[in-house]
Amino acid sequence: MLSSCRVLDLTDDRGDLAGHLLAQLGAEVIAVEPPEGSASRRLGPFAGDRPDPEGSLRHWAYNRGKRSLRLDRCDLAALVATADVVIESGAIAVDLEAWRAADPGLITVSISAFGSDGPKAAWAADDLTIAAACGQAVLTGDADRAPLRISEPQAFLHAGADAAVAVLAALAERERSGLGQHLDVSAQQSFMAATQFHMLAAAVGAPMGRRLSGGQRIGPYELRFVYRTLDGHVSILFLFGDMIGRFTQRLMAWVHEAGYCSDELAAQDYVSFFEELFSGRLDPSVLADATSAVAAFTDRKSTRLN
Repeated sequence: MLSSCRVLDLTDDRGDLAGHLLAQLGAEVIAVEPPEGSASRRLGPFAGDRPDPEGSLRHWAYNRGKRSLRLDRCDLAALVATADVVIESGAIAVDLEAWRAADPGLITVSISAFGSDGPKAAWAADDLTIAAACGQAVLTGDADRAPLRISEPQAFLHAGADAAVAVLAALAERERSGLGQHLDVSAQQSFMAATQFHMLAAAVGAPMGRRLSGGQRIGPYELRFVYRTLDGHVSILFLFGDMIGRFTQRLMAWVHEAGYCSDELAAQDYVSFFEELFSGRLDPSVLADATSAVAAFTDRKSTRLN
């Protein structure tokens, strides 16, 4: 798909995924690293459990398909002159404006925590602070304790994925206009849109979610996501709407088939379920009944697949 495209990847762990995805689509991706190597080389886990910049499994995973050069052993300006796309995340000093002035068809991408301008542009940030800033952390953990974080850093992975998609759109535009453009990707914005995107809807009056042990509270409604089994617990995203409601519909059909819910609960429209609740057309007890039915169902199941 991108076999005629050359991408200059000047990122570190904050942008590795963008270049990797473009490489998987056929682009020639040249990763330029500082003399000491990319920061991602120092991130574990490591092959053989021995810290080694040549053995970082994290670096391997997100840099497959790229050709790597050291900054002090290459002519960066010459490489930029041959590139279709330049991606950076603050790991190497760049002059994107000058590069675009020299080549109007060049597409440049900046990946940062809060975007290149605005009140938080210069703020220090890592995955934990971004998770908190985008609202994800407020929903994880027990309601009466401090919030928790998800186990694997995710914010800059979402930013990298968004950057790759933005590059595809910019390349398509360049086919029509012949012009490149600058793409400014905020990890906070990417992570917010990818996870708890309903936080963005607060501006139009949507109820804010609140932390609830093993689930989430939206307005007066409690959504349960963790259920006990015969030998442990299982997480079930018991949600509704166009994206997830059809899965919930199939879950309830299975619960009904096993004899744990009524015909009426199985026949309920779980795509429009929350809309019906908030409008008052559906009694709140239906949500409690559905949750209880799922709990009774999982209570007789094993977490092991056998």
